[in-house]
Amino acid sequence: MPNALRYNISNWDQLSKCRSNNSADLYITVDHVFNDNRLNGTIIRVTHSDFGVLFVCTVNSSGTILTPDPESGIIPEFTTDQILKELNKFGFDVTFNLEAGLSGEQLDYLMTLDALDFDKIRTLDVYTYDGIGNREFTQYIVAFNIEKCPKWIDQNYSVSEKDFLSALNSGGAMNLTYVSQTKQFNWSWLDYVANIEDIIRDNSYIEVE
Repeated sequence: MPNALRYNISNWDQLSKCRSNNSADLYITVDHVFNDNRLNGTIIRVTHSDFGVLFVCTVNSSGTILTPDPESGIIPEFTTDQILKELNKFGFDVTFNLEAGLSGEQLDYLMTLDALDFDKIRTLDVYTYDGIGNREFTQYIVAFNIEKCPKWIDQNYSVSEKDFLSALNSGGAMNLTYVSQTKQFNWSWLDYVANIEDIIRDNSYIEVE
């Protein structure tokens, strides 16, 4: 399509500035719900002036009205790629540079991890068992070396507390969750297994066109 509108965003809020190539009556809204134990998250809606809401999803969600997957304990959500495909169906040509817009300080932090021989960074669900044998999950931000922790490349992979501690003790991984520097930065974009070198190399400050 000649002169098609194309957008590269670095956070979901920027979707509200995007326009559809299919119809001027289509638009996107992004709302945040927080400080409510029933629901926390970001709600993305595609709406048509005549037909109303045609697509809606919630990302980064938690709350008592949501039911986690019984096997993993994780609340199911659309992946970034699935959301972008839905938006494209309605004429919104959007790519999501997940690492774009990181501060210089956060990039320096990632460079330090790279120098320590960690090549990947991700959120990882670690499970223990309660008194009756049910799995209980805790999520951590971790950097790891793929040669020492090859199974961790699978975004859906979770690990027992025993294996998690073994990886930390062997130097194959580092738990960043409680490091003071980690807490200073926004990690909401980290919904995949990220290659640290790629983030450092490709990071750019791209605004919505």
